[in-house]
Amino acid sequence: MRPGVALAHLPPCVYAPAMSFYNRQPKPERSRRERALIIDGAKPPIKEPTNPDVKPSDQARKSLKVFGFVVLGMVIFAFISVKLLEHLWQKRDRAIMRSARSLREEPSPSVLSTTAPVIAVEIPTAPTFDRPLPSNTEQAETIFRWGKVLEEAGELNGALTRYQEALAIDPSHPQILAETGRLLIRLNRHAEAVTLLERAESASPGHPDILNDLGVALTFAGRAEAAVTLYEQVRAAHPDYAPALFNQGYALVQLRNHEQARPLLEAYVEKRPDDAMALGVLAIMELAEQHHEKALGLLDRAIAAAPNWVTPYLDAASIHASLGQDSQALNYLERALDAGGPAEVYQHYMTPVFRSLRTSDAGKGLEKKIADRARQLLK
Repeated sequence: MRPGVALAHLPPCVYAPAMSFYNRQPKPERSRRERALIIDGAKPPIKEPTNPDVKPSDQARKSLKVFGFVVLGMVIFAFISVKLLEHLWQKRDRAIMRSARSLREEPSPSVLSTTAPVIAVEIPTAPTFDRPLPSNTEQAETIFRWGKVLEEAGELNGALTRYQEALAIDPSHPQILAETGRLLIRLNRHAEAVTLLERAESASPGHPDILNDLGVALTFAGRAEAAVTLYEQVRAAHPDYAPALFNQGYALVQLRNHEQARPLLEAYVEKRPDDAMALGVLAIMELAEQHHEKALGLLDRAIAAAPNWVTPYLDAASIHASLGQDSQALNYLERALDAGGPAEVYQHYMTPVFRSLRTSDAGKGLEKKIADRARQLLK
C-alpha cells in the first residue's frame, strides 16, 4: 500500500483483518486425561458422532414395528398350523367312515332304564322335502355310519349331530329315524324321541322294534297310558315279541297298576330269566306288598345276572336296614362299593334308613372304606 492513501477509500475486503488466520478463538482447554494421552504419544479417543435428528421416540417406533412383524409372523404360522390340523382331522374322519362296518341290519330293541325322565326341549326337526335320489341316500347312510361309530365310542352328542346331518339329506330314512330316536332316549330327550320315532313308524309301518322304542319314549315322556295302548297293538301283531311284555309291564308299574303288570313281567322273566332289569322291577313290586323275602330273592338273582349293576345291592341293603339287620345291610353296601363308585354308595348310605348303622363302629369303618376308595380314584 502506498503511503498517504486513506484506508477509508479502499474496499472492505482489502483492509478488513483476516479473522480466520490472525484472530482465531482460543482452543478449549483439554481435559487432564487427554493431556496425559498426548504426552504419552497416544491419540485422544475419538468420540462417536451423535445424530441429533434421531429421537428416542423414533427408536421406540422402530422397536414396535419389529415386534409387530414378529407377532404377525406368529399369527400366520398358527393359522397355517390350524389349517394343516383340520386337513389331518378330515383325513382321519374319512378313514373312520371307510373302516366303519355296515349297519344296514334292523334296529335292535331298546332296554328301559329306571332313570327318571327329564323334560326335553323341543328342537327343530330336519327339513322335509321329496325323497332324494339313491346317491343322496347312500351319502346319508355314510354319515349315519360315521355317527354310529361315535355313539359306540361314547360320543353321544357328536353321534346325534351326524344323525341329524344324515336326516337333513334323507329325512324319511326309517333306520336313521329309529336310531336317532333311540339315541334321544339315551340322552333323556324323550319328547323329541317321540317325534322322531313317530316319523320312523310312518316310514316303516308296523315294525315291532320301532313301535317298542316309541312306547319307551312315551313312557318316559309321561304318557304311560298311550304306551300301554301301543304295546297292546304290538303284542297282538307279534305275540312272540318279548320286549313288549316287559315294557308294557313297566308302563303299568308307572301307572301303579301292579295287578296287570305282574303277569306280564313274570311272563317276560320266564322267557329271559337272566334279565336283571326285569328282576329288579319285580323285586320292587314285591317290596311294595311287604314281601321282603321274595324281594330279596329277586334282587339276589339280579345281582347274579348283572354283578356290576349297583342298584340291586343298594336296594337289598335298604331292605335289610329297614328290618333292623345292620350286618346284612353292611355286607350289601360293601359289595356295592366293590361293584360301583363310592359317590353313589355314600349318597345312598346317608339316607335315614341307615341311621342306626352310621352310629355303629362297623358303619364308621364303612365310611372310612368309602373315603379310601374315593381317594384312590382321585389319584
